[in-house]
Amino acid sequence: MKFVVGLTTLESKHEAISMSRDLVEQGLVACAQVSGPIVSVYHWNDSLSESEEWQVQFKTVSRHVLRVKQWIQVNHPYDEPELIFMNVCEGSASYLNWVAQQCGDLC
Repeated sequence: MKFVVGLTTLESKHEAISMSRDLVEQGLVACAQVSGPIVSVYHWNDSLSESEEWQVQFKTVSRHVLRVKQWIQVNHPYDEPELIFMNVCEGSASYLNWVAQQCGDLC
């Protein structure tokens, strides 16, 4: 089984926690951590923008990546949400087993 860490950002702590809860409750991710506030600097609509955001990092299995991606595209409030997935090369066997167990019968 392959494991994945995903990242996205949201405008408020409340939105970040709400998204995290939904993804965990649905068994799409084993856990999610909310960090922030962070400051993002980027170009948007031909101008330089700066905004305070909250970052969500979540752990899941590779077979859930498409479902997580679809869920975020439907439920994320941004026009173009950040959504990055990174493969886990190595990790604690007991922790990765826990991640797999948390995904329930979807794994």
